[in-house]
Amino acid sequence: MTQSIHPYQVLAMLIQYPATGFMRTLDHDIPKVKKKYPDAMAGMEGFLDYLRTQSETAIQELYIQTFDIQAICNLDVGFILFGEDYKRGEFMAHLKREHRDAGNACGTELPDFLPNILNLLSLIQDESLATELVHTFVVPALDKMLEGFKKGGNVYSLPLQAIQAILKQDFLVSEKECIEQGVAP
Repeated sequence: MTQSIHPYQVLAMLIQYPATGFMRTLDHDIPKVKKKYPDAMAGMEGFLDYLRTQSETAIQELYIQTFDIQAICNLDVGFILFGEDYKRGEFMAHLKREHRDAGNACGTELPDFLPNILNLLSLIQDESLATELVHTFVVPALDKMLEGFKKGGNVYSLPLQAIQAILKQDFLVSEKECIEQGVAP
C-alpha cells in the first residue's frame, strides 16, 4: 500500500521537473488534495488532462520551456522578490537553516526553489514561522510568477494558481493583506 504524502508535497511535485513515473504518484494523491481543497483544485483538470494525454518527453519539454529555457516563470522565490540583491542571500541563508532543521533535503535546487519551500512548509513545526514565510514571501512571489502567464496558453499556470489559493486558504491570507502588498486577492 502506498503511503499518502502531505498535500504541499503533492503540489511541489506538480511544479518540479517531471521525473519518470511521476504520474503514478499524482494519480494516487491528487484526488486526496482535490477532496481537501475542492475550490482551489477546481481549475486543475485542464492541467491534469494535459499530463495524461502527453508523452513524458512532451511534458518534460514544456516544463523546460516554461521554467528553464526562455522561462515564462522563475520558480526561485528569493530571485522573484529580490533579484540578485544581497537580501536574497540573507533570505537563502535563513531558508537553508530552516530546511536543515526540518530535515528537508533540497537536492540540486536552491533553498528558495518553490517546490523546496512547499516541502519545507509540510514539515515546519513552528506555525508562526510558516505563516510569516507564506504571507511575506511565498504569496507575493506567486503573484509575480503568475504575471508571466497572463498571455495564456500554458497549463503550468494552473498548478501555480492552485498553490496560491491553497496557501491563502490555509494561512488565512486576507484580501486586505494582498491589497497592502500590491497583490491581487
